[in-house]
Amino acid sequence: MTALTEERLAPDSPRFSVVIPLYNMAPTISRAVGSALGQTCSDLEVIVVDDGSSDGGADLAERTGDPRLRVIRQANAGAAAARNTGIRAARARHVTFLDADDAYDPHFLATVRELIQRYPQAGLYVTSYRIAGARHQVAVAPSYPELPEAGPIPDFVDVVHRHLFLGLISSSCCLDRSVTAQTGCFQEGVHFAEDTHYWLHLALHYPVVFTREVAATVHSDTGKGGDLLSQRRCYASEADFRANHPCHVLLTDLQELDLPPLTQTRLRRLIAITFADIAVIHYYHGRDEIAEAVFPFAAAEGAPVTGDILREWTVAFCDQLVDNPPALRHMLATRHLARYPDLRLFYRFYLLVPSRRWLSLRHHLRRRLAGSRQQVAGGR
Repeated sequence: MTALTEERLAPDSPRFSVVIPLYNMAPTISRAVGSALGQTCSDLEVIVVDDGSSDGGADLAERTGDPRLRVIRQANAGAAAARNTGIRAARARHVTFLDADDAYDPHFLATVRELIQRYPQAGLYVTSYRIAGARHQVAVAPSYPELPEAGPIPDFVDVVHRHLFLGLISSSCCLDRSVTAQTGCFQEGVHFAEDTHYWLHLALHYPVVFTREVAATVHSDTGKGGDLLSQRRCYASEADFRANHPCHVLLTDLQELDLPPLTQTRLRRLIAITFADIAVIHYYHGRDEIAEAVFPFAAAEGAPVTGDILREWTVAFCDQLVDNPPALRHMLATRHLARYPDLRLFYRFYLLVPSRRWLSLRHHLRRRLAGSRQQVAGGR
């Protein structure tokens, strides 16, 4: 693990900087700002980064009138760019992030402060959070058994590999700003899960400390997370994918860091799953040329299969999901992918997508797969 670097702070620097990226969240920004300013640990500043909003949300934040709050306005560049702007503007060593539609419990910063005092060499501090939404009962996440009651996560990559999605969300995270000298900031130009990839990258360099104490609320009724098959996740070209997909940073980590062999294997599988995911999305939106370029990446970077087999698995998955009732979905896990539990997790992830959306994807994949087989047959 990399050692933290000491940073000189101004004498009047606050204990925490709370960064709130804002884009067209006027109905909820006052709740978020109020929860940040209402902390029992009041030695803080709140930085709202207005990422080109058009609904007046930044004006609402400014009306708070609290001298601890600043609003920075910039042209729309995405959540990652807004968080990076906040990191650069922060005066505190420890920076927390709060989405404009979420809220802190009053003791959030006090909980994080205790973790910092106990584990000062960590790069990231994370609390549990509750998920609340109009159509959902309140749930607490993350809740995986491998996570400690309070303390460093023993093997971050292993937990992510087991569950595919660790459940860390920016609104329950606190970053030691000094780590950015080694890890950089959030990768800009990424429109989906930009924070998730950064936490994984950071965890390869610094310890991540977690507590099961619930200290934040994530509101799922505002469309958080987006559509898994959203066209926003598509890349403009193969060159765009090669330059901007965050997994390429993880590939650099694999080359440069002296990671244990098992960690390397698990990380390569996670990268392969992510590339397969990107290929499916581009097939769905008719971007065949990019999908065809991505599937070999998945095979080369860790999947124990070829691009053609990945396509076959996806077609089989679509068949199971669309043609059978939910009770038969278990067949997917036991029959088609039993030999590859890491990729099985990937397809389970897609069970969140409404079934009707798979009809066109299944048809498209079948057509593409038939074409690939004909090309192979014709070349023999």
